[in-house]
Amino acid sequence: MGPDPSGDIKDGPLSEHQPVVIFDPNVKNDAHLRDLVAPAYPNFRAVEVPYGGHTVLVTLSQTRLLKPIVLGIIERDEVIAFDPPAEGTAIYHGERERSLIATDRQAALVELRKSLAIAPSKRFFGMLVNLLIRMGDKADAQR
Repeated sequence: MGPDPSGDIKDGPLSEHQPVVIFDPNVKNDAHLRDLVAPAYPNFRAVEVPYGGHTVLVTLSQTRLLKPIVLGIIERDEVIAFDPPAEGTAIYHGERERSLIATDRQAALVELRKSLAIAPSKRFFGMLVNLLIRMGDKADAQR
């Protein structure tokens, strides 16, 4: 029988190594990782990738950062310094839309269009169509 999934991480078997947690602090559910890991590993290493999305490892892979980051952790137990995807990358602009949609739909629309101009994405295209419909611009959504 395995560990109780409803228990705290600190109550389970712990590693002698301090974990590395890679996440997007702008993704609400992912930001809670700090609170989940800290009781068991107070000195854990947090690697924040703003607007990297919930699938932050995919984002890092697409920008060719994942391999050197993982190798640094595995081979030398260090987190290498890196510049996270930022302004000018498709994922950054697409994820930025998520933080703007509730407060500024027009700015969110601009971010999605920037993202799609950089690289096609079924997910961001669907979000664009959905946003246009919610904004009442059905003609543009159909185009």
